[in-house]
Amino acid sequence: MASFHRPDLLDKALSKITSVQPVNLNQVRLILLETDKETLSVAGKFVDQLSLSTELVAEKPGPGASRNALVAKSQAQWLCFLDDDTIVSDQYFSMANDILQNHSVDCFGGPDQPLVTDIYQRTLGEVLGTRFLMGPTFRRHSRNSLHLSHTNELSLTLCNLWIKKNTLEKFKLRFPEDLGRCEENLLLDSLKKNNAALAYFPDLYVYHLRRTHILQMAVIQLKSGFYRGLVMHHQNSRFKLIFLIPLSVGMGIVILPLLNPWLFLKLVIIHSILNLMNSLKVAIRTVQLVSIPLSFVYTIIIHTAFSLGIMAGTIRGLLYVKK
Repeated sequence: MASFHRPDLLDKALSKITSVQPVNLNQVRLILLETDKETLSVAGKFVDQLSLSTELVAEKPGPGASRNALVAKSQAQWLCFLDDDTIVSDQYFSMANDILQNHSVDCFGGPDQPLVTDIYQRTLGEVLGTRFLMGPTFRRHSRNSLHLSHTNELSLTLCNLWIKKNTLEKFKLRFPEDLGRCEENLLLDSLKKNNAALAYFPDLYVYHLRRTHILQMAVIQLKSGFYRGLVMHHQNSRFKLIFLIPLSVGMGIVILPLLNPWLFLKLVIIHSILNLMNSLKVAIRTVQLVSIPLSFVYTIIIHTAFSLGIMAGTIRGLLYVKK
């Protein structure tokens, strides 16, 4: 786990792990900034309770570099990846232990759920769990799905992921260190290419803090789309037809208003109708009418930003390959 200048979130995450008293967690490893005194102080509270060890760095490393450093020094048979803004469920480690005892897997994970219960978090959590917004990746955020004994990176999320260390060593796999996001997608694709067994368990869930500020949401989705477009050109990436949809949308947003504004308007109306229908379903689940406009706006922001991002990432990838 890496944590930089978020002592309150880290405190909550580690406190919860301590309270559930996991029997199958041998050690917690953290990467911290040596200048981040508040976070260092929080980590110090759990050194004995969780057999916690820290890796201090002078500058904030990228996500891939952080995880590779933690993996390299771990002696555990299984690596559990959690974010510092996640809270495990009460049965999280007992559920994981049951999976380890009864399933032959190399890598497994489950969904995340809203960390807090305000209407913004709840609405965004429900929206992220819909196929209309997320396509096949909806399982990352929904407990209302089936267990998949054979899956791929579209169902798994790095804030709630277990990987057998021997499998990484066997195939000499590491997290790519030149990416700001989506680094786990490439690693999971590489595992799949080597016929590793990946599984998804909807009951193995964590609570995860959502970014509900509109500007933050747009930036996150732009980055996610950009790196998704970029990694599609990587030799270890598996081509996924579904991402042609946001790629086409991104190109349509830029080009279609100039070439055929009436067709663009018709597509916007169709999307708005479908969005409204999906927002009504979200409002029924949250039992809050305010979820309708919130869901509607969240969907527009996420679809637009991710689509523009994946278009930019794809173009960047093509230029890089050509060069």
